[in-house]
Amino acid sequence: TPAPTPAPTPAPTPVPTPSPTPAPPTFSIQDSESFGWNDYDADFEHSCSEGTIIKSMMSEWDKDKLDRRWKTQCGEFKYTGHGSVSAVPDSWGSWSDYEKGT
Repeated sequence: TPAPTPAPTPAPTPVPTPSPTPAPPTFSIQDSESFGWNDYDADFEHSCSEGTIIKSMMSEWDKDKLDRRWKTQCGEFKYTGHGSVSAVPDSWGSWSDYEKGT
């Protein structure tokens, strides 16, 4: 059946929906790695292992140090359903002048 289904559906439907109707796809992110807080006044750089994505990032501000520290958690992306899902590597490439503070 073409998607989206035209109204009304052509008769007869060329490929009927299987019975029972398949469940909709589901997505989840399984925990895989957690990384503790980086130090204040330190650079922060982190990459998740191949096959995982960033699941969460947290930051904590210290008003006396006038700085923020970070921690991340990576996870494995799980997909259940029809078709496929693929990850695309980031395309940022490099820092902009704004991000470098120049």
